[in-house]
Amino acid sequence: MKVNSYGMDMVNAVKLNQNVEKDIKGSEDKDLMDSCVKLEGEFMKIMLKEMKKTIPDSGFMPKSAGHDIMDDMYYETIGEDAAQNSSIGLAKMIYDQFTRNRTDKE
Repeated sequence: MKVNSYGMDMVNAVKLNQNVEKDIKGSEDKDLMDSCVKLEGEFMKIMLKEMKKTIPDSGFMPKSAGHDIMDDMYYETIGEDAAQNSSIGLAKMIYDQFTRNRTDKE
């Protein structure tokens, strides 16, 4: 069975996401991880919007407010999906940074 590189990336993302879930203890940690995932999603959205600005406008589709809104919605969705799938792992890095020096009372 052939698996393309995108399929393997998704498999690796799912495995990373499962490992992250195992590391999270308690509702406070889950809330922190949720916030980290949201931050990664916002970062991805901003990055995609800035990348779009580098592409020259061909004039094929006329610019309109509706077009801009659809672009924003598209980038927001892509950013959220990428963050949920741990595509770049930024949320995990932020989470690790926040919890690195914390001492748990267990």
